[in-house]
Amino acid sequence: MKRWGIFGLLISSILVATGAFAQVKVGFVGPLTGPVAFAGISQKNGIEMALEEVNSKGGIKGVGRVEVIFEDTKCTPDVTVASVKRLNTRDKIVALIGETCSPATLAIVKVMDEAKIPLVTCKSSAPPITDQGSRYIFRTQLTSARTAAGLAEFAIKDLKLKKIATLNDSDDFGMGGATSFNGELEKLGVKPVAWEKFMKKDKDFSAQLIKIKESGAEGVFIVGLYEEVALILRQAKQLGVKFQAMGLDTITVPKFIELAGDAGEGIIASTSFNPYDPDPKVQDFVKRYKARFNRDADDSAAQGYDAMAMILHAMEQAGSANPQKLRDAIAKSDYKGVTGNTKFNEKGDDMRPFIKAQVKGGQYIFLAK
Repeated sequence: MKRWGIFGLLISSILVATGAFAQVKVGFVGPLTGPVAFAGISQKNGIEMALEEVNSKGGIKGVGRVEVIFEDTKCTPDVTVASVKRLNTRDKIVALIGETCSPATLAIVKVMDEAKIPLVTCKSSAPPITDQGSRYIFRTQLTSARTAAGLAEFAIKDLKLKKIATLNDSDDFGMGGATSFNGELEKLGVKPVAWEKFMKKDKDFSAQLIKIKESGAEGVFIVGLYEEVALILRQAKQLGVKFQAMGLDTITVPKFIELAGDAGEGIIASTSFNPYDPDPKVQDFVKRYKARFNRDADDSAAQGYDAMAMILHAMEQAGSANPQKLRDAIAKSDYKGVTGNTKFNEKGDDMRPFIKAQVKGGQYIFLAK
């Protein structure tokens, strides 16, 4: 009996430390299984780290301990909507982190706006997400419009490319990125020599690649998930189609390098996190993440960590977990995290600069400019 009593106390201590008895609840919706689970799991890990840092010290003054309830949505819009409604009504969450995929996030903006509960998305980059006029949406992920335009400028001014093509997924994310990239090219006086598209789950890109080759493109901006981009580059190599490849942060994951092999060498992509940044806060996070999860911290982990830490910081600033007060505190946020300094514009978009990385020698090298 005594042994069970000690065991019970131990379990209770663990539950309290992790916030299991907390009255304040934050929700998370994202892919914890399925093809994009790598991003959702990394975000979950980062969120748990940020949460434990606060709960281990007794929580937030005036608020107490905080708990996060995780819902696996597989990035499916209808599942995401159902999960969010459940979190809002059953769990009475005061804030939500999610979604990972842009179509799923677009599906819940109105739901959160009507509930008047702040939503922080740290991975979805499609521009329309913050074009809905909602006061409750905040995005710590940079929009694909900004990063695509930045890469177009980099391609012309720094790489000195004159003939550039685009190849993108025909979904909202792909079209948004390609449209922004091509729009910036034209602002700079360069017209795309080819604009090719593909459907999600396509496996054969030879027709698009042959057209790109015939266009004489020196550089190609490719917008898709890491599996798709890896397959495109492998097929380009097999077909003898050579170009400077560029992409967005969907490819800045170790799995991309594994799948692309030497065909991925030289590709340049935007990203939100530089694990080699000498900032002590960044290096402390990288070290602790590796020790805790036995894997390297990627941008999804860092974004999840910062999203949670920023919400907790806003609670501390507001001295409350009331959703309206929390929303106002987030809007005024000036939080310095491991991905940079978060400040939102009037639409709820984070305006910090983005980072560029290039695959060299089978690893990502972060570019100085």
